[in-house]
Amino acid sequence: MFHLFIFDLSGPAPGAKHPEFCRHRLIWQAASLFTVFVLKHVLKLLADNISFICGRLIKRGKASVHINSSRWPQTGDFIYAIVVGNDCIRLRESVAVTKSRWSSINFLFYVQTTFDPDMKFDDAITIKDIAKALNLSTSTVSRALRGRYEISAETKKLVMEYAERMNYRPNPIALSLKEQRSKAIGVVVSEIANNFFSQAINGIESIAYNNGYHVIITQTHESKEREMVNIQHLVSRSVDGLLLSLSCETTDLSYLKQLHDKGFPIVQFDRVTDEIDTHRVTADNYFGAFHATEHLISQGFKKIAHITSTSNLSITRERLQGYKDALEQYNIAYDAGLVKHCNHGGMIYDEVEQAVEHLFQSRPTVDAIFTAGDRLTTVTLSALKNVARKYKQVGFIGFTNTNLAELFTPPVSVIRQPAFEIGQSATELLIRMIESKRPVTDFENRVLPSSLIIRESSALATS
Repeated sequence: MFHLFIFDLSGPAPGAKHPEFCRHRLIWQAASLFTVFVLKHVLKLLADNISFICGRLIKRGKASVHINSSRWPQTGDFIYAIVVGNDCIRLRESVAVTKSRWSSINFLFYVQTTFDPDMKFDDAITIKDIAKALNLSTSTVSRALRGRYEISAETKKLVMEYAERMNYRPNPIALSLKEQRSKAIGVVVSEIANNFFSQAINGIESIAYNNGYHVIITQTHESKEREMVNIQHLVSRSVDGLLLSLSCETTDLSYLKQLHDKGFPIVQFDRVTDEIDTHRVTADNYFGAFHATEHLISQGFKKIAHITSTSNLSITRERLQGYKDALEQYNIAYDAGLVKHCNHGGMIYDEVEQAVEHLFQSRPTVDAIFTAGDRLTTVTLSALKNVARKYKQVGFIGFTNTNLAELFTPPVSVIRQPAFEIGQSATELLIRMIESKRPVTDFENRVLPSSLIIRESSALATS
């Protein structure tokens, strides 16, 4: 808001009625005698100089005010004020000064700049406004704001100080049209509540914001339809590139291939596919699963069950292979009945509980469980509390990035993935693609090591 306030000092002291204004807002006063004629001309001069400030309510060269005794300065106002009375005078286009009984006028020139949340976008100051106020060309102002070398240091300082005082902010839509970039990155994950993805997003943001990019996050909730809608929306909003982790249901990648073939930057992370030739960043799923299974075997467990997600996902296939190879290396026969697929990745509790129940019923000799996903691990632990009461206790280990694993009873052994680093690495590769001056044809497949953290849940088996 931009207001001009006038108060009558010949009446009751403003401090008696509005002590806060007098105590905190009155900065400088000088008493003088003026006529209404002089007052009008002072207002006109002020209007000439601050017309662009006043929300475009005052046209250049026109001075006009409105008496309003109900409006007093509030926090956040931008004020050029003249103190002459208890009446508040606000600048308007068509109302002239009519009060003529002032005998003395005390001037107060006071400026406070803060953001006005009620200000509409159309009222925001533009480069044209700055150019008009400083009597410069719009191209000069634009170059000065961008720090171009051909603009003198004095002009740059003048423009920058004025822009800061007026709370100037570049129009992001205009910039994106001019530069053909939105400086935004789209992220598609199954769910933010998943510990792995929440940590990966932190890594994504840490790199994106440091490079001047904003991040738009969408969730598929393991739905292929929702994944497609999210990607189409992000592309329609002109994001510069996509960071993608596929949903459990995704099998048809034709729409992604078309997008990729058009040169749209895409980087896959965690859940990836070989059908699209682009950068991929994952954890070492195979060896993470291999070492987890190997650890259980070293603790004396022989009937090790594996609860995993849909076979559509790369992480499912890689972790299952690591599990199989560890069994084979230690001469333990692979039993397909010990492997249970939960096709929604643990998002449906009943699906996991039924899998655990069926596992104990069909393989009563099972003595350990290895889970292959973050959500699956935490949901399986919850299901075990209900199901395992009817059966014996079993050893347990699983993929999860939860920070609460050691608070379970007993504390849970886990395979922890470098989620934050995966997010960072994927974002670095995407920004490199976005900012490349030539089409990128050489792609990287980065595999980051996981960590095996051993706790009591996988302690030595008892006969």
